Amino acid sequence: MGTLIIRKEPLTDEECLMIADRVFEEKARVGTAFVQDASKDTLIVTLRQLSLNGYLLSFVSNEGKLIGILIWDVGNHWWSTEVVITEMFVFCIDKDFKGFGRVALHELDVLAKRYKAKAIVAGSYFLREPQIVTNMYKKFGYSEESPSYIKIIREDDVNV
Repeated sequence: MGTLIIRKEPLTDEECLMIADRVFEEKARVGTAFVQDASKDTLIVTLRQLSLNGYLLSFVSNEGKLIGILIWDVGNHWWSTEVVITEMFVFCIDKDFKGFGRVALHELDVLAKRYKAKAIVAGSYFLREPQIVTNMYKKFGYSEESPSYIKIIREDDVNV
């Protein structure tokens, strides 16, 4: 695992397109049914907006190469006044870099301390087989508390 730097500048339009291309490559390879209907145009716009608003951290090598991103949010749940950090997406862009998940989870801890958060909520609805990230989260002190359930609505779905 190399040392990475959190870049202060927002993503460029070219970087947003490059990230979207990588996300779509991975989506086709390992993505769940839930993410198959993703829109590349929406993804590009959202990446740029999150980056401008400070909810997307981009990690670069010492040479300035973009390695990965962490998308996160801070707030509280409707039933509590306690602050919670929510990890929305951890994504390694550089196929040759190993250990980006550990870098991102460390940064989530930093964010939790900065905001005096009571908890960090994280998970993966992107991967069809999330066991690898489940193991990573558990190694960093996360517990599997409550699974999420996703139903993809089809036109012929009788329960709608």
